Amino acid sequence: MLPGRDVRPDELHADESARLKAVRSLLLFEISREFEEVLALAGEICEAPMGAIALVEEDCVICRSKIGIETSDLAGYQPIWMYVLEQGDLLVVNDTELDPHSRELARRVGNGVRFYAGIPFKAPNGEILGALCLMDTRPRELGAVQIRSLRALGRQLALQLRQLMDEAALDQATGEIQRRDRIFRCFLDALPIEAHLKDHQGRILFYNKKLAERFGISQTEWLGRSSVDLWPDTVARTIAQEDEQILRSGSMLDQCVETVDASGGPMYWRAIKVPLEGAADDRMVAGISVEIPDKVRTARHLDELRNEASAFASAAETSRRRFDAFMDSSPFLAFIKDAEGRMQYYNRTFAELFDISRSEWIGKTDHELWPRKAADSFREVDLRVLATGTPVEVEETTPGLGEGLEYWRTHKFPLAGSNGEIYLAGVAMNITLHREQEYHLARSLNEKEVLLREIHHRVKNNLAAISSLLYLQSLDANDPAARQALEQSRSRVRSMALVHESLYRSGDLNAVEFGTYTRELAENVHINHSAGAHIQLITHVEPVEISIDRAVPVGLIMNELLTNAFKHAFKGRTHGRVTVSVTVKPENFMRVSVVDDGVGAFHTLSPEDTPYLTENTGLNLVRSLVKQVNGEFQMSPLHPGTCAEIVVPLR
Repeated sequence: MLPGRDVRPDELHADESARLKAVRSLLLFEISREFEEVLALAGEICEAPMGAIALVEEDCVICRSKIGIETSDLAGYQPIWMYVLEQGDLLVVNDTELDPHSRELARRVGNGVRFYAGIPFKAPNGEILGALCLMDTRPRELGAVQIRSLRALGRQLALQLRQLMDEAALDQATGEIQRRDRIFRCFLDALPIEAHLKDHQGRILFYNKKLAERFGISQTEWLGRSSVDLWPDTVARTIAQEDEQILRSGSMLDQCVETVDASGGPMYWRAIKVPLEGAADDRMVAGISVEIPDKVRTARHLDELRNEASAFASAAETSRRRFDAFMDSSPFLAFIKDAEGRMQYYNRTFAELFDISRSEWIGKTDHELWPRKAADSFREVDLRVLATGTPVEVEETTPGLGEGLEYWRTHKFPLAGSNGEIYLAGVAMNITLHREQEYHLARSLNEKEVLLREIHHRVKNNLAAISSLLYLQSLDANDPAARQALEQSRSRVRSMALVHESLYRSGDLNAVEFGTYTRELAENVHINHSAGAHIQLITHVEPVEISIDRAVPVGLIMNELLTNAFKHAFKGRTHGRVTVSVTVKPENFMRVSVVDDGVGAFHTLSPEDTPYLTENTGLNLVRSLVKQVNGEFQMSPLHPGTCAEIVVPLR
């Protein structure tokens, strides 16, 4: 759970000396009992009926343990304690009446003080922490053993106080690390990215909730395991080599990775790995990955994603540094607002992009920072997230550096503070470049489509002109064979022109709807070759699309088979029927057949002989074209008539 106000960056970087002073202030109320035994021992050794241990707190001196002194009289003894502290070393006054300064101190203190001695105790850096003072109402002298004992007790007090302070500071630091570690984990678990952290030997130290959900594991199952334990050998070696390169070079690795989803479809990811510098045995590799959305995926084929990530700031000795390094090295903007919409945190990428300091916008609302229309839009989404508790992903705009707009893909989600407060957190990726690329790509594709349609239209017109020229030339031909050859060529040209006309009318310039094409081609051949005869045309066609490189040869094949049926199948007859079928086979094949009930194309020498087929130029052309498209062709005799059939793979 993220805490409330105490997550602000300025508090995460509190001065260490101020922290130690705060720790010592907390200890002052706990250590009196620790010092009572030391003070009693000092009084017995020096045979002094009165004594006190005074500690330095901020700019004053406070008594924390005493013997032989009433609480109401403590303030009066302050001059003696201060005098002992000012000397900085052992001070012994055998008789206050023999020294003017000590006599004045005794007069101010009262209570008949004639003897006092004190030893300050210090920290290792020389800082005076306090003093042990002994007093008596009669003059006396201390022996060498008593003086050595006082010095030893002073050192013991210094060590004891320092140990207590260090233990308290350690407890506080440990609690702070644990608190920041919770912040770090909570933030990463809430992000729509997969994140992990590994040591220099490739063992996993941490991974967030999103990564655990992706692989269907708990958030502790992979801890301490390396790539060799988790992946196939080839994948594990690749990952280990990448990690080793990152640690050796100290550089970031930013790459796009293609994987497959549960259905086998392609998925694209942006994967970023960065080194976290430290000691040789304390270096780490941190990584994040985020799925590239459809719009970005399209733009990826024109240009690589813009590199906005920077190296992490420092090693991850504490969770605070991990948090700061992770967020400041992210290529995405990150921010946190309170329920009133006031900015509580934003990362370095955010600050650099908008050319502001790390605290300049803290405490300000969107309406103080953005134009009204943009601010209203931001606030509306924020309130919806806070009200429903559901993360959202939206596309937002901000004013650009010029006259245009910057486009952002923003993921916003709620965060719960330690005291029940609700915060609004978000990460955003700049997609302005991708929007521009999409616009230019769509415009370019539209221009190319218009041009391609015009090309097909002109090719169709040119082929129609050639067909007309062949027709005119056939009218001037006196030789029947020549006239027939010109008519056949004209028919073939018309079949190719019809392909380009179909493409010109089609919504897809890469494929021809062959069912419709077959019906139109059959009707044209029927009109041109059935004059004076009652030949019925029947079509049974299924919709099927084939590419232009197959449509032209298959169209020529259909033209030859139809022409052959209408011209030769009904010699000596005035009526008949031609049936054209186009069906799609489950194995991704197309079957096309032309069936007539005419006199038949097969011949026999006698009723007992096997029927045979007379080859001609048209059939030779059909066989050549069928071979070109890797198809199969056969003609079969019927009673009556003939069946011509081709089977062509669609790809």
